[in-house]
Amino acid sequence: MANPFAAFFLVKKEDSATAAQSSESSSSLSSITSAPQHKSSGSSSSSSSTTSSTTSSTQLKRSHSTPTHSNKRPRVSSPTLPTTTTTTTTTTFPPTTTDTKLAQLALINGYRLTHPASVDAFHEFLVSLPAGPNGHYWALVGSLLSVQCRDVVALQVVKNLMREFPSGMEDISRMEESDLLPFVRSCNFCNTKAKNIITATTQIQTLFQGQVPCEYKSLLKLHGVGPKIAHLLRSVSFGIDDTGIVVDTHVHQVARALGWTSKTAKLPEQSRVQLQQWVPKGDWTHFTLSVVGFGQTTRKKNWMENFLQFAKEQGSEALELGEDIVQRLRARGTKTKEMETESNMRSTVLELDCPWDNS
Repeated sequence: MANPFAAFFLVKKEDSATAAQSSESSSSLSSITSAPQHKSSGSSSSSSSTTSSTTSSTQLKRSHSTPTHSNKRPRVSSPTLPTTTTTTTTTTFPPTTTDTKLAQLALINGYRLTHPASVDAFHEFLVSLPAGPNGHYWALVGSLLSVQCRDVVALQVVKNLMREFPSGMEDISRMEESDLLPFVRSCNFCNTKAKNIITATTQIQTLFQGQVPCEYKSLLKLHGVGPKIAHLLRSVSFGIDDTGIVVDTHVHQVARALGWTSKTAKLPEQSRVQLQQWVPKGDWTHFTLSVVGFGQTTRKKNWMENFLQFAKEQGSEALELGEDIVQRLRARGTKTKEMETESNMRSTVLELDCPWDNS
């Protein structure tokens, strides 16, 4: 293979040679013009007038013209280097049928039984809260804290708040944002979250008689609550399974990669509508928990080997299905390296209003 920089070095060499030759010519011309001229005595008078006229003309020309020789190097056009074009091949997969989607989901559900994720502990916490106003309130606080924050961090913060303020809403309602901020500072966007909690607490007391509402539209009126948090509270805290699938970053990405949603589903709410068209209605809560956890496991090292080993143990058909899942996730660009620092987490977050984002 020819060296792409050979032309560049060749021009540089010719450039140096041209400069040297130009310098030589200048020296020779200087020596010629400075050499003494021997004139014959007979022609001195006749040539004196001619010489004077020529000298005056030459001086006039020199005063209105640029020097013939200069110290500047001659301009050489830059060589055109060969350009390399990068071609990317896009892997296309056949459309995923409903039967294939259900089979993929069943394999993921089985894998999740033996491979827990951080979302499991958060879900268990929400389920463990007592029924009633106080339990629903802490479920709301925990959900607001978990937005774009690691599950373990949000879980630790809400548990600390429960120990510090056992009366829940009654204690928080007497606080200012600046009073609450030190307790939630370890969460991402702590200032916004402190404001959301204080404002939502005031709204619950003034608009809903001190109880967290269970109606979807009423929940959306609370500060900081979007569709995803509303569906989460209704499904997990209030036990209303058919409220809607919770679509976070993991669900959104896995669904796109496996063909569970179409290319038109670019927003979480669009994904939710398409997912609810084929996921059995009674499985929506479990679907969210399973797929969120599966998305979290794909951020860990060796997840592909572990997943394919599990699929192999289920039989040849399951292995073929597992290989297809892995190929689709890899083509989609699913990260396989576990995110270890908060800054890395923050750099890859999608702007989704939902708990468990980027956890």
